[in-house]
Amino acid sequence: MRPIFVEAVPIDLIKISTNLAEEGYRLMTITSTAADETYVIHHIFMSFCHSEEPLIDIRTQIDSNWAGLIPSVSEVFIQATRFESDLTAATNGDVHFESKSKSVTTNAAIEEVAGVSQIPVGPVHAGVIEPGHFRFSVIGESILNLDIELNYLSRGVEDTFIGTRAEKGLNLAEHVTGDSIVAHGLAFLKAYESSLSIDVGENERIRRSLLLELERVACHVTDIGGLANDTAFGLANTQAQRIRESLSAINYRLTNHRILRGSLNLHQTKLFELPSQSTIDRIKHHVIEVSQLIEEHGIVRDRMIGTGVLSREDAQRLSAYGYVGRASNHSCDVRQYLPYNHIEADYQEIIESSGDVMGRFLVRRREALSSLELIERYLKFLRDEGTKPDESAVPSTPRSIDDQAPTSNFGFGCVEGWRGATCYFVETNENGAIKKVKITDPSVNNWAALPIALHEAIVPDFPLVNKSFNQSYAGNDL
Repeated sequence: MRPIFVEAVPIDLIKISTNLAEEGYRLMTITSTAADETYVIHHIFMSFCHSEEPLIDIRTQIDSNWAGLIPSVSEVFIQATRFESDLTAATNGDVHFESKSKSVTTNAAIEEVAGVSQIPVGPVHAGVIEPGHFRFSVIGESILNLDIELNYLSRGVEDTFIGTRAEKGLNLAEHVTGDSIVAHGLAFLKAYESSLSIDVGENERIRRSLLLELERVACHVTDIGGLANDTAFGLANTQAQRIRESLSAINYRLTNHRILRGSLNLHQTKLFELPSQSTIDRIKHHVIEVSQLIEEHGIVRDRMIGTGVLSREDAQRLSAYGYVGRASNHSCDVRQYLPYNHIEADYQEIIESSGDVMGRFLVRRREALSSLELIERYLKFLRDEGTKPDESAVPSTPRSIDDQAPTSNFGFGCVEGWRGATCYFVETNENGAIKKVKITDPSVNNWAALPIALHEAIVPDFPLVNKSFNQSYAGNDL
């Protein structure tokens, strides 16, 4: 779906953003397109309240004569700070934003307080993990504040897309972060197809959605086991990994790849051996069994309940996505508000209200089961309708100059990945080659919520709370 375009002048950005926030819209990304000496700034918003206009692109044109600062919308949407900083860097300082947001308290501001100690962790960690630096300010075991420093592995990912075509771009998207292959791949495809006004038929949408739900179940099951393991309940973790192995075997028979890499396709997603109903029933039974084993264990419950609480107000303020937001009674499921197919249109998102580790565990458990129900419906549809391509599927060749397409097109794609809203902005030229890509992984917002949840927790609970968030370094360090 293409966004509704609204032209604006810089001075009106804060007012427009405030009005959209009050109407239930959230800022998904800020990026730019350029022509000659003119920049067009795009503030893309998505509605999370069943609006008739779910996507809105506020476009602000800045030419070479512009001498002022563009008002920052960070006082309305905190996450805008990251987007604005990225855009300033991407334009070599040609675009500047003026922020009135108040600075937050950091460890540097409290490190001289009597009795406060500093605990530095990383960026090199003991396990096989990407680099991130965590600096705790503590009194005894109580955490007063946590500073997180990321971006140690900025890889220039977005620039790598430039000049490529759809197949290569899809391959790059699938490698942005290795545990969200389908989420990033599908978000890229949706944005690319939107940029060229390509419509995809319902059969293909179902095939793609099936893969997305299989990825979600596998990752949620893995995290369920990981949470148990961080409470020293290794038996439950072993059982969860056994379920994950069964799901990997399903993926392999379905797509010829255990983690679904290369299964999405611009023309038609290829599926081989569809899993049987009995296979899905068996997975569902095992998920229920291991989840109950964890939830009913007294020591595990004691560790999870009331630990690492993120309030609804903070989840809304930070626009937390995925299970992090929904565990805090914050509605944020793209499938609910921007369904991709007729089956997804009936989906009801999973909400918990406690905002603690147990809440994030329960959202994972319930979402894994709801995804298995979606998978059952997708499989029934595919068995009934067959796996033949739709008549409206993507053409075999990119658009050419003969199609009289404009010299530049751009589209936006958003997918409810297993971590949350995964977004791509893609600009293409008249031949379908990629001119620009802007990627927004849900981890960008959710990393900012982790220190809030850890405030007044104790240091030994950090691994458990961190695992309950389980955010991506690679999705942040682009």
